[in-house]
Amino acid sequence: MTRKFILISILFILLCAYLVPAGAHPSAQAHYDELELVLFGGKYTGVNREALTLIEYASTLAIDQFNGFHSDILTYLSQHRISGLPPDVKTSRDQDRLGINYTASPHTHREATHRGWDWNYAVDKGNWPVRKNILLSTVTHVFGFKGSRGDYDKQCNSFCALVYYVHLIGDHQEDSKYKEDGPIVSLAEKNFSTSNIDIFYELDHHLSILFSNQKDTHLYRLMMDKLRKLGKETRALTGSTGGINTPEKLESYHAAANELIQILRRSVPELLRREDFFNRVF
Repeated sequence: MTRKFILISILFILLCAYLVPAGAHPSAQAHYDELELVLFGGKYTGVNREALTLIEYASTLAIDQFNGFHSDILTYLSQHRISGLPPDVKTSRDQDRLGINYTASPHTHREATHRGWDWNYAVDKGNWPVRKNILLSTVTHVFGFKGSRGDYDKQCNSFCALVYYVHLIGDHQEDSKYKEDGPIVSLAEKNFSTSNIDIFYELDHHLSILFSNQKDTHLYRLMMDKLRKLGKETRALTGSTGGINTPEKLESYHAAANELIQILRRSVPELLRREDFFNRVF
């Protein structure tokens, strides 16, 4: 093995380490696979892959773009005439009202995008309203929802919130550490409220809107019962003495995130198939 080959190999490994957010899913594709698990029960094999790609790409651009990454995704969305897109992936909010680019590392990029679907950032360097609009506008385009920037359909908004939180659950599944009041909204907060949200709280809210016409069905009630039970157990875990401060507790926290995905996987695909907006496209 030559010295040149060894050096190239080392540089490649270092580059990969830089590009992959620590503790998060190792690639955008891993997030897409998990989203498809929740939306379809497994890998999507239908004929409308383009529609799904638009949603998946929009989620990446909205949630995980920083340091000028993902120009190819922006190009793809632009080619499909998604409205309200940023001018490019290099321009910041300070330079243009639609600019979304900001400087960060894989360790810090979450601070601008991972605190909650309806979070109001005190220092909004990532331009979260524009990022939200990328996903909202794309989902409106895919499903034919009525509404536009600033006035999106409620069901559209809650579908986007589901996509957003599935992404965040994926990050929680693989985090090597748990940080209270960290840069990502917690899976479970002991004293959760409208001003102290957690992912269980947000899913409870948005699933009730997304499936408002199915709230009396056995499938919906079963899903929500299991979600609330797991939420109660996970809140007890994060609120226990010392919080998530041991490897055993962290393992339990990861297990809760995994089980949350499974609860969604067992119910959401069928519930979506019963919704006209989803059934027309997929």
